[in-house]
Amino acid sequence: MENNFNTVVIALFRLIKYRLSAAVAFSAGAGYILYEKSGSVVSFIFTVIGVFLLAGGSAALNQYQERHTDAVMPRTKKRPLPAHELRSRVALAISLTLILSGTVLLFFSTRWLPALLGLITVVLYNLIYTNLKPRTSFAVVPGALVGAVPPLIGFTAAGGSPIAPQALFMAGFMFMWQLPHFWLLLSTYRREYEKAGFVSLVKIPGERDTRVIVPAWIVLTSIMLLFAGEFGIQIGQPLWFVLAGVNITVSALFLLFLPKNEPAVSEKRSFAVLNGFVFVVLTILALTAAT
Repeated sequence: MENNFNTVVIALFRLIKYRLSAAVAFSAGAGYILYEKSGSVVSFIFTVIGVFLLAGGSAALNQYQERHTDAVMPRTKKRPLPAHELRSRVALAISLTLILSGTVLLFFSTRWLPALLGLITVVLYNLIYTNLKPRTSFAVVPGALVGAVPPLIGFTAAGGSPIAPQALFMAGFMFMWQLPHFWLLLSTYRREYEKAGFVSLVKIPGERDTRVIVPAWIVLTSIMLLFAGEFGIQIGQPLWFVLAGVNITVSALFLLFLPKNEPAVSEKRSFAVLNGFVFVVLTILALTAAT
């Protein structure tokens, strides 16, 4: 009985993609702290929890929507729904409950705008991006916008404006980062996506083009940090130069100079470096704003 309970609990955590949801909540928390007139600790905690619930509900809804294609791909066939660890109706109920709970928590603990922005991310991810994936490679654009909104949720929850320079910088940085993030993922698992029917999604960029386009985009994302001061974010330029240089160098080494017969290895490593890079940037932004 205890083993069954543990299995269900683990399946629930995997259903909501708890690591990804925690990362989304972290970016919202960084946006909250970035606002100079940050609100109360209680409001901050509720904001982070609300975003985590929304992200988890959206991730669960996505797994419900893609349960049939997930069953085809080796990378996803062990997810809770294709592995029959949870029933589809249960997953749908959980996802809708989490989305509603996160929205209500944001609405009553902060303001109406963070709750609205949270719902916008659900629409972008579950209605637009998910439905465009089998049809066009440009689905990555609304997919990237999903990652740009959580910092705005945190910023507005603290009392800031979504069009304030600092908020726009953080949202723009997250958008820029999401595109190579998506392309690396698509390139690494290109064959699986094609097998599952997402041919148009991986059509652009091509397999060889990825090794040039992704580093170029990583360079642009890194260079963007050098203009943080123009958006009212006062952090020493030498630090940004170091971060940008390290990210560009390591990513380029993995993608351009490793053996071509091991593209998946270099892409996975570059994917990890890129994720670590954005985590460090958000942490520095939050710590600097808090001091």
